[in-house]
Formats: sequence, C-alpha cells, structure tokens
Amino acid sequence: MTAEREQQNAFRVLLDTWLDRLGRIIAWVGLVFWAVIAVAGFVMLFGESTHDNSADYYMPFVCFGLAALNGWALLSIRRRHALLSDFRRYCAVFVREPGKSIPDLAATLGVSEETVTRQLEKMCRRRYFNGYIDHSRSCMVFAGRQNEAAPDVVYCSGCGARNLVSQTGDACRYCGAPLKKS
Repeated sequence: MTAEREQQNAFRVLLDTWLDRLGRIIAWVGLVFWAVIAVAGFVMLFGESTHDNSADYYMPFVCFGLAALNGWALLSIRRRHALLSDFRRYCAVFVREPGKSIPDLAATLGVSEETVTRQLEKMCRRRYFNGYIDHSRSCMVFAGRQNEAAPDVVYCSGCGARNLVSQTGDACRYCGAPLKKS
C-alpha cells in the first residue's frame, strides 16, 4: 500500500508540474487576448459618439473582467509553482537527512520555523509528501518509516544547543554534555 501511495504522490507532483506549465500558457494568452479586446472596446466607447445598442457599453467591462480573471489564475499558478519549487528543496534535504527536525530544516533553508511548518502542511494537504507533521517532536513523519526510531529534539542543559536524540545516553554534539529525553 505504501508503494502505491508513493506512486500516487509522485503522479500528483508530475501532474501539478504539467498543469503549472499548461495553465501558465493558457492564462497568459487569455490575459493578453481579453486585455486587448477590452482596450479596443474602451477606445471605441469613448472615441465615437454613435452607439447602436447597449452592448457597446458593457462589453469592454466584461472583457476587462475576463482579463482580470486570467490575471488571478496567473497568481494562483505562481503560488503552486513556488510550492513545487519548495517541495523539491525540501526533498533534497530529507533525502540527505530524513530525520531532520523542523527547526533544523528552517535553519538549513534560511526561513522561519512557521514558514517551514506552513509549507509542509500545504505539501501534505496536496499529497506531495506521504506523511504528516508531528508537532510534539517538531519533525516530519513519513509513512512506512519506523516512528520509534525517529529522533527527538532535545536542548542541551550545558550549552543550550538543539540536538537530535534517538535514545537516552546521547551526548551533545557541541559541548559533549549528556542529554536526557523528557
């Protein structure tokens, strides 16, 4: 079941990537098309004093609205593109260090912990990752992995540094003081 779920997640990322590319082309074409027609309609509306019917008054506004709708679609596509780019960056970090905590991930990527948590939650909702965020340990838990082997974040009583501990008796990687899991 896990392999099937991972294939579905990979397909979802691939599908979003292609929808991003195709949607960007369609939205730009629509934006330019409707904007040109709206501008031409406004020029005709304010340039001539004779109008055959009331449609002459409304069509430029309708075309402008359709251009604005395409602009909104472009912004939505840009947000999804940014999320896919962040997903690729997070995957690169998780491949090297699968047990990396959210605070350490934030430090590695140079963003705040809240940003990392928010982005990981979005990625989990969109089913890019096959897992969830364990808020009590401040780490990502992937399906099919041993949850008990996942390290905990412990602060050193000697120097105050953040350390990952998988069992009691570990020492601080900075000062060598013994660490205790709570």
